[in-house]
Amino acid sequence: MGGVARLRIVYPDGEAEEIAPTERPVDRGDMLWTPRGDFEVAYVAKSAASEETITYLAVLTAEAIKAKKIFFDIDSGTFPLLLPEVAELADRLRRQSGGDTGSPKTALAVRIEQHLEKAARESLRMRLTDEQMSTLRWAIEEWLTEVGATAVPERVVDLRFGLHRRSRGPQLR
Repeated sequence: MGGVARLRIVYPDGEAEEIAPTERPVDRGDMLWTPRGDFEVAYVAKSAASEETITYLAVLTAEAIKAKKIFFDIDSGTFPLLLPEVAELADRLRRQSGGDTGSPKTALAVRIEQHLEKAARESLRMRLTDEQMSTLRWAIEEWLTEVGATAVPERVVDLRFGLHRRSRGPQLR
């Protein structure tokens, strides 16, 4: 450690830039002035290894159409998540794995983080294996249990329902 802390912001369109650290740490819900205007902070990811803080900025209603998303393709449909939602999901997978590098949760977190890195350049779709879908479903279940349904983004809850429908197999109508 001992290096200079860095603050990288990720705009809703996926573009990122490094800015000077703020006087106090930023947190979800804070307003942050950036070279592109004022934004609300949607999620803050901190990397202890690189002393970098990555701040994902929220979209304004009019900008929601332009916001970058990662699409999770599963048998029951396609589920778009905004970059801050995907970043929080990856962080939660890592925390839930307890640092076990052989854990399916760690493996899925790494794959999701790789998609986040590419998100500024291209629209991304993630197709998951059966094991990854099960891992993701249980990670979202733990998130819901920890904070309650009203604190989890609606798109993440929709993904959970899609994963749940898929795990139950085809339904007779």
